[in-house]
Amino acid sequence: MFEAIDDVVKNKAEEKWQSLISQNKIDVVEEIIKTKSRQISFDSMEHQDVRTIGSEWLCYQGLEHLGLPKFLSKLGFDETQVALTLTQIISRAVYPASKLKISKWIRENSAVSEISGYPQALLTKDKLYKNPLELYKNKTFLEDFLSPKTNKSCNNLG
Repeated sequence: MFEAIDDVVKNKAEEKWQSLISQNKIDVVEEIIKTKSRQISFDSMEHQDVRTIGSEWLCYQGLEHLGLPKFLSKLGFDETQVALTLTQIISRAVYPASKLKISKWIRENSAVSEISGYPQALLTKDKLYKNPLELYKNKTFLEDFLSPKTNKSCNNLG
């Protein structure tokens, strides 16, 4: 199924395998350890707590590139408010739905909290309703900050 792998990757995988065995962090039958056979049965694989991360990560990188987290801090947002704001902006970009649906999507499907640093356990629809009001209070400052950056980027495309 997979092409031949680089020797460096193969050695790193073997080191990790041995580390997991020595720390008793892997459930394997003694026979597998003795034979060093580590084949995966795709029929028996299970996934738990699977979450999306690609689009969320791309949006986060864009916000970082624009300097938005630092700018929000300069506006007086504390670390938690910055993380919540990033969570909300990313979520609206990736999953444009109601705030109620977004809060459910974050809890059940997205890794946006892990990326933004906002504790998923603290996220509620009420916070998602309240947070934009804080952003709106700073609307002019945000526009003045973001407009030159986004206009410059757009002008470089053409």
